[in-house]
Amino acid sequence: MLPVVRLLITGGSGYLGDELLRHAPAAGWEATGTRFASPGDGPVLDVRDAAAVERTVGEIAPAAIVHTAYLQSGPDMVDVNVAGSANVARAAAATGARLIHLSTDFVFDGDREGAYREDDEPAPVIEQRRVAAVEQIGRNDPCWCGSGKKFKKCHGA
Repeated sequence: MLPVVRLLITGGSGYLGDELLRHAPAAGWEATGTRFASPGDGPVLDVRDAAAVERTVGEIAPAAIVHTAYLQSGPDMVDVNVAGSANVARAAAATGARLIHLSTDFVFDGDREGAYREDDEPAPVIEQRRVAAVEQIGRNDPCWCGSGKKFKKCHGA
Protein backbone atom coordinates (compact mmCIF):
# COMPACT_ATOMS: atom_id res chain seq x y z
CA MET A 1 0.00 0.00 0.00
CA LEU A 2 1.31 3.44 -0.96
CA PRO A 3 1.58 6.10 1.73
CA VAL A 4 -1.03 8.85 1.84
CA VAL A 5 0.26 12.05 0.29
CA ARG A 6 -1.42 15.11 1.75
CA LEU A 7 -2.08 18.34 -0.10
CA LEU A 8 -3.22 21.59 1.51
CA ILE A 9 -5.02 24.08 -0.73
CA THR A 10 -5.43 27.54 0.74
CA GLY A 11 -8.47 29.27 -0.68
CA GLY A 12 -10.12 25.92 -1.30
CA SER A 13 -13.54 27.57 -1.50
CA GLY A 14 -12.53 29.72 -4.48
CA TYR A 15 -12.88 28.69 -8.10
CA LEU A 16 -9.33 27.43 -8.59
CA GLY A 17 -9.07 25.89 -5.14
CA ASP A 18 -12.35 24.06 -5.62
CA GLU A 19 -11.19 22.66 -8.96
CA LEU A 20 -7.93 21.47 -7.42
CA LEU A 21 -9.85 19.78 -4.59
CA ARG A 22 -12.10 18.07 -7.10
CA HIS A 23 -9.21 16.65 -9.15
CA ALA A 24 -6.73 15.85 -6.37
CA PRO A 25 -8.09 12.41 -5.41
CA ALA A 26 -7.74 11.11 -8.96
CA ALA A 27 -4.07 12.11 -8.82
CA GLY A 28 -3.57 10.21 -5.57
CA TRP A 29 -3.66 13.17 -3.19
CA GLU A 30 -5.55 13.44 0.07
CA ALA A 31 -6.50 17.10 -0.25
CA THR A 32 -7.75 19.58 2.33
CA GLY A 33 -8.97 22.99 1.21
CA THR A 34 -9.22 25.93 3.55
CA ARG A 35 -11.87 28.62 3.48
CA PHE A 36 -12.24 31.99 5.12
CA ALA A 37 -15.77 33.38 4.90
CA SER A 38 -17.35 30.89 2.52
CA PRO A 39 -19.45 27.98 3.72
CA GLY A 40 -17.96 24.55 3.27
CA ASP A 41 -16.30 21.57 4.85
CA GLY A 42 -12.69 22.69 5.02
CA PRO A 43 -11.01 24.36 7.97
CA VAL A 44 -11.45 28.10 8.35
CA LEU A 45 -8.11 29.86 7.87
CA ASP A 46 -7.22 33.54 7.83
CA VAL A 47 -3.85 33.54 6.08
CA ARG A 48 -3.06 36.91 7.69
CA ASP A 49 -2.80 35.12 11.05
CA ALA A 50 0.69 33.61 11.08
CA ALA A 51 0.02 31.45 14.14
CA ALA A 52 -3.18 30.05 12.60
CA VAL A 53 -1.34 29.25 9.36
CA GLU A 54 1.46 27.49 11.27
CA ARG A 55 -1.08 25.55 13.33
CA THR A 56 -3.13 24.47 10.29
CA VAL A 57 -0.05 23.42 8.31
CA GLY A 58 1.27 21.56 11.36
CA GLU A 59 -2.01 19.71 11.93
CA ILE A 60 -2.49 18.69 8.30
CA ALA A 61 1.20 17.96 7.70
CA PRO A 62 0.98 18.32 3.91
CA ALA A 63 3.67 17.21 1.51
CA ALA A 64 2.71 20.23 -0.59
CA ILE A 65 0.70 23.43 -0.26
CA VAL A 66 -1.03 25.08 -3.21
CA HIS A 67 -1.61 28.68 -2.18
CA THR A 68 -4.65 30.10 -3.97
CA ALA A 69 -6.12 32.32 -1.21
CA TYR A 70 -6.29 35.96 -2.26
CA LEU A 71 -8.46 39.05 -2.32
CA GLN A 72 -9.07 40.92 -5.55
CA SER A 73 -9.84 44.24 -3.89
CA GLY A 74 -10.79 45.91 -0.65
CA PRO A 75 -9.02 47.28 2.40
CA ASP A 76 -7.57 43.87 3.38
CA MET A 77 -6.24 43.04 -0.10
CA VAL A 78 -2.57 43.81 0.57
CA ASP A 79 -2.55 42.09 3.95
CA VAL A 80 -4.17 38.94 2.56
CA ASN A 81 -2.21 38.81 -0.69
CA VAL A 82 1.20 39.85 0.63
CA ALA A 83 1.40 39.14 4.35
CA GLY A 84 -0.84 36.08 3.98
CA SER A 85 1.35 34.68 1.24
CA ALA A 86 4.45 35.29 3.36
CA ASN A 87 2.82 33.44 6.27
CA VAL A 88 2.00 30.46 4.06
CA ALA A 89 5.54 30.45 2.64
CA ARG A 90 7.10 30.53 6.12
CA ALA A 91 4.87 27.69 7.35
CA ALA A 92 5.71 25.60 4.29
CA ALA A 93 9.43 26.19 4.81
CA ALA A 94 9.19 25.38 8.52
CA THR A 95 7.55 22.03 7.86
CA GLY A 96 9.41 21.09 4.68
CA ALA A 97 6.24 21.20 2.57
CA ARG A 98 6.58 22.09 -1.08
CA LEU A 99 4.88 25.38 -1.91
CA ILE A 100 3.11 26.08 -5.15
CA HIS A 101 2.13 29.72 -5.35
CA LEU A 102 0.07 30.56 -8.39
CA SER A 103 0.54 34.04 -9.78
CA THR A 104 -2.08 36.34 -11.17
CA ASP A 105 -1.86 39.73 -12.81
CA PHE A 106 -1.77 41.08 -9.26
CA VAL A 107 1.81 39.77 -8.95
CA PHE A 108 3.17 39.46 -12.51
CA ASP A 109 1.83 41.04 -15.67
CA GLY A 110 2.59 38.05 -17.92
CA ASP A 111 4.59 40.12 -20.42
CA ARG A 112 7.84 38.28 -19.81
CA GLU A 113 8.99 35.46 -22.06
CA GLY A 114 9.76 32.33 -20.09
CA ALA A 115 9.06 31.36 -16.50
CA TYR A 116 9.05 33.69 -13.53
CA ARG A 117 11.24 32.98 -10.50
CA GLU A 118 10.53 33.53 -6.82
CA ASP A 119 13.10 36.33 -6.66
CA ASP A 120 11.72 38.25 -9.67
CA GLU A 121 10.47 41.74 -8.90
CA PRO A 122 6.67 41.95 -8.73
CA ALA A 123 5.16 43.57 -11.83
CA PRO A 124 1.38 43.75 -11.37
CA VAL A 125 -0.78 45.20 -14.11
CA ILE A 126 -1.89 48.01 -11.82
CA GLU A 127 1.11 50.09 -10.63
CA GLN A 128 -0.35 51.07 -7.27
CA ARG A 129 -0.75 47.38 -6.40
CA ARG A 130 2.90 46.77 -7.30
CA VAL A 131 4.10 49.58 -5.07
CA ALA A 132 1.85 48.47 -2.20
CA ALA A 133 2.95 44.86 -2.62
CA VAL A 134 6.68 45.53 -2.60
CA GLU A 135 6.43 47.92 0.33
CA GLN A 136 4.31 45.49 2.35
CA ILE A 137 6.65 42.58 1.63
CA GLY A 138 9.59 44.71 2.72
CA ARG A 139 7.88 45.47 6.02
CA ASN A 140 6.90 41.84 6.65
CA ASP A 141 9.90 39.87 5.49
CA PRO A 142 13.46 40.65 6.57
CA CYS A 143 14.76 38.79 3.51
CA TRP A 144 13.41 41.50 1.19
CA CYS A 145 14.15 45.20 1.27
CA GLY A 146 13.32 48.29 -0.70
CA SER A 147 10.44 50.56 -1.47
CA GLY A 148 8.62 52.02 -4.41
CA LYS A 149 10.17 50.79 -7.65
CA LYS A 150 13.33 49.46 -6.00
CA PHE A 151 12.90 46.03 -4.51
CA LYS A 152 15.40 43.23 -4.10
CA LYS A 153 16.40 40.23 -2.10
CA CYS A 154 18.93 41.36 0.51
CA HIS A 155 20.86 40.34 3.61
CA GLY A 156 22.34 37.34 1.80
CA ALA A 157 18.98 35.58 1.65
